Amino acid sequence: MKFRVQNLYIAYGTISLPIAMVALPVYVYVPKFYGQELGISIGTIGLVILCLRIFDAIQDPAIGMICDLWKSKRFGRKHYIGWGSPLLLVGFIAIFNPLTTSQTGHVMWLTMSLAVLYSGLSIIYINYLALGAEIGNNAHEHTKIAASRACFAIFGITVASATPELLSAHYENLAKGLSIFSLAFIPVFTITLLVFFSKAPSPTFQPKPLNKNRFTSQILSPLRNKQFRGLLGVFIFSGMANAIPGLLILFFVNDILQTENINWVFILIYFLSSGIAIPFWVNISKKLGEKKAWVVGMLLAVVSFSGAFFIKSGDIALFAIVCVSSGFANGSDLTLPFSILSNHIHSKLNDRQPQSNSSYFGIWQFVEKTNLGLAAGLSLPILGLLNYQPGLLTSNYMALQFMYALVPCCLKLIGIILLISLKMNEK
Repeated sequence: MKFRVQNLYIAYGTISLPIAMVALPVYVYVPKFYGQELGISIGTIGLVILCLRIFDAIQDPAIGMICDLWKSKRFGRKHYIGWGSPLLLVGFIAIFNPLTTSQTGHVMWLTMSLAVLYSGLSIIYINYLALGAEIGNNAHEHTKIAASRACFAIFGITVASATPELLSAHYENLAKGLSIFSLAFIPVFTITLLVFFSKAPSPTFQPKPLNKNRFTSQILSPLRNKQFRGLLGVFIFSGMANAIPGLLILFFVNDILQTENINWVFILIYFLSSGIAIPFWVNISKKLGEKKAWVVGMLLAVVSFSGAFFIKSGDIALFAIVCVSSGFANGSDLTLPFSILSNHIHSKLNDRQPQSNSSYFGIWQFVEKTNLGLAAGLSLPILGLLNYQPGLLTSNYMALQFMYALVPCCLKLIGIILLISLKMNEK
């Protein structure tokens, strides 16, 4: 029986692999592909991505509520995931295989492709997270579910980090490499979907039906819950602390460490360390509880990442140690917040609004995407005001080091304080 349960967790986690394979190349390669290969100005690309990111974040709460509104025993989470899958597949293939020939056409193609991709990805991921909350019966099960999802995601990130680079090097053409990678995604996505639909468990938690006459007021109904608002506060500060280094790592490696050619190695070390740490955080959460385990993880992140402030040119080994230790701590961020939120949805404190399951994750995703926007919208202008410009010898590199290492630690400490003060039930 235990073996069968573990297989169900694995089946649930499989779909996280292709999701990660899509997210990373779009985030990393779209500016380079459309700028370098198709000749679109970086300012235009940035404006398109910004507008589509705003659209993407705003649509998440609405998608969550619509899915709750029409969910039934005959039409559940897997059906919505099935609906979103063609959008994700078509959008991803289209992005790296444009059929347009003019610059205006390329811009329109990118805009429409990203809109289709982001819509499909939101429909899939919100219902995927909601399903994870519904198939678990207690906090430890939710942690195992999150761990399965995170492990497959890290594997997907690893594949997406290396494969486009290897294909582009083989064909000596970035556009060709990305095109082949996007087409190779089709069988990977198809196989994981088949495994997911045939083997992933169905929900044991059945939400109450929504009142369709109160759609507008119910779209933000989770925010009426004080405990959820407190958890969002923790997530905002902890998420910002993670987003800023992710945004600035290439600048840090190039200008502080001065090892431009191996920056991808540090990213890989970080995520592999996160994956290796996941079983540890699952066991720790079982002994200490999810809340205390997350506090420990964030404290470890602060202690380990503060070391980045003292990194100097050529300190490759020291920075690798920082990546390993902070990546290990990140394993707690990948598993425990989802477990805490899922358990909260099931708790007695939330019996009045169990019907808003995917609405919780819609708002959760909105906050996560807003964190990424805030990281760029605040840290980059501040660095500019402090006279930091990438690659210039006269730049204020101390400002970069402070923003990269110490600001995230301060944000993480605020998150720790908010989490400690938050009252929650743990089962």
